[in-house]
Amino acid sequence: MSDSEASAPPRGRQAEATANDERIISAALRVLIADPHAPITAIAAEAGVGVASLYRRFDSRDELVRTLALHAMTRITAEARAHLSRLPSAPWPTFVDFIAAALGCGAGSMTAFAGTFDPGDELNRAGLDLSEAMSALLAEAQRREAVRPDITSLDLMQVFQMLRAVNVGSFERDEELRLRYLDLLLPGLRHGATSSLHGPAPTWEENRHTWNR
Repeated sequence: MSDSEASAPPRGRQAEATANDERIISAALRVLIADPHAPITAIAAEAGVGVASLYRRFDSRDELVRTLALHAMTRITAEARAHLSRLPSAPWPTFVDFIAAALGCGAGSMTAFAGTFDPGDELNRAGLDLSEAMSALLAEAQRREAVRPDITSLDLMQVFQMLRAVNVGSFERDEELRLRYLDLLLPGLRHGATSSLHGPAPTWEENRHTWNR
């Protein structure tokens, strides 16, 4: 197979399967953010597929949740790397854009399922990749004096999880309110913030404990 063939977009049934996967993952994220205990039938209805189709793709609810977490982590890692490349031209606005983009990708959304399934090595590796990408972005923003120097990427992950606690019953309204409260939090992240922070930042082991408890 040539390089062009290997990189060609999927066609026919493969393209349909890829589209179905994306639709299911997007629908599952919306449904489970609103209600972590929602049944599989609600996810299938939101995705516009049959329950049988969903179970053909994912053997169990745990596999679906694991896939959701991996999908979100991979997207957020890509956003962090892309924003790092744009950071020099506008450090603070680019950092703020990343935070909003990460929320849009589902940052913090899987906390409700922590401890309910085995994340496995792949998900743990994805978490490390995400931490490294966010750390690189944050370090550069701090070096350019856009972001306060006494926070870490794990602090940011905790901020995402706190914002995910907003739940008034409507996905769209929840997302709007998360951005509202992000506007309130951002001044405390900016370089020059005068208030000191209580205690040290969370460690990687503390963060990992959330998923393995």
